[in-house]
Amino acid sequence: MDKINPSVTIQAGTGTTNSIPVTIKASDANGIKSYKYEYKLQSETTWKTATFSNNSYTGLSDGKTYDLKVTVTDGAGRTNSAQTTGTTKVANTPPYNLTTNCSSKTTTSMTIRARAYDNDSPTQTLTYKLYWGGSGVAMDTKTGTSGNYVTFATKTGLAEYTTQTYSWRVEVTDSKSNPISATGTDRTYCSGTISYCGGTQSTACIKCGGYRYVCSSCESMRHSVSVKPLRCMLCGQSREGYLASTGCNSCKTCGIQSSVTEYCSTCGKETHSVGDPPSGFTAGYTSKICPICDGQGSTLSPCWHGSTVPHRFCSHNYNGIMH
Repeated sequence: MDKINPSVTIQAGTGTTNSIPVTIKASDANGIKSYKYEYKLQSETTWKTATFSNNSYTGLSDGKTYDLKVTVTDGAGRTNSAQTTGTTKVANTPPYNLTTNCSSKTTTSMTIRARAYDNDSPTQTLTYKLYWGGSGVAMDTKTGTSGNYVTFATKTGLAEYTTQTYSWRVEVTDSKSNPISATGTDRTYCSGTISYCGGTQSTACIKCGGYRYVCSSCESMRHSVSVKPLRCMLCGQSREGYLASTGCNSCKTCGIQSSVTEYCSTCGKETHSVGDPPSGFTAGYTSKICPICDGQGSTLSPCWHGSTVPHRFCSHNYNGIMH
């Protein structure tokens, strides 16, 4: 009488999305009469009759780990069992082509959006997470579907454009695959009102050069050095007629110590130092108040932004315009 149980071993191979191949070896002196195939999820306790075809447990769910058992019976009716563990492949295409950008912003806030694609059918829910700067903690989480944008909560309390460039990272997963990520950078808007300008600027008068007076004859600006020699105001002789040996200012011709005058380098007529006329000196005074600046010496012109009224501006030359 046969008193020895048949021997049996089972080893699982690499699973597909719905099956797990196995290698079974069984032997007995009286031969193997029958095989019984059973399976269960590793988390369960009850065995179920399996569908077995082409040396594989078939009809399984994807992404699951199963306990697999085979029971053999020999010709004498004696039995023996063996079991193994196998895992099916996840039936999933990971999300792809993830992009992110700033969809709207102000001078102190930014709103970020993201979009990814997924080819699985039926349509899977994609989970997006926004990480601001270098933070490892998600600022916001949103869900969406393939090809549709999700918009995260607005990030507030940011500095204006000229201060800082901000960065962020977005991750997306379909819960069956590892997350993929994409990054983005942007600045907030500039208000165009960072600095103040009076709207005009003072420039030296182009007529008098800032000296307030011009020649009464030709209205040219008085030159500090005349192209004609200096002359005695009494006798009219040129400067060369003055005594030079002792530094005396007496005229060689008339012998009288006197002051000298200059002549306009444009029209040749008598002029003098720019300023108010000396007290009691009117004869021969040939300068007059500049008619362009009205004796102010300078004129007001538009500021470098081209404006004549007070305004606020930014370094980008925008006047009060957010950009």
